[in-house]
Amino acid sequence: SSHTNQTSTVFACDRDQKRCELLQRRMTLLAPSTPPTKSKKQKQEPTVHVEPIHGDFLKLSPTDERFTNVRALLLDPSCSGSGIINQPDRLIHNAVTPNAVDDEETVKDRLTKLSNFQCLALKHAMS
Repeated sequence: SSHTNQTSTVFACDRDQKRCELLQRRMTLLAPSTPPTKSKKQKQEPTVHVEPIHGDFLKLSPTDERFTNVRALLLDPSCSGSGIINQPDRLIHNAVTPNAVDDEETVKDRLTKLSNFQCLALKHAMS
């Protein structure tokens, strides 16, 4: 089978300038911008380029040329708590044990708002 040099781009959108800069620094350290060259006889491994975007994901235009060949999408809203260990356990515990940190209504309200935002982000991503 023939292999071509394929480059994939991951667009990482963040509204926070410092997090965006941190991502850029980490990607520069972890993934050099130019992959090692190989002879034509060697199989070319796919490369991945990460492009941090400082801005609001919901304000990105779905018709932007950069996104015309998107094949996969990962949405991880910063408010999701996905980066916090045992976050879902804390929410369930607080819902079951009122006055632990947040009362049950506060937890339900937060989860409803989070769910609505994630649906909005997903609809925007799929447009």
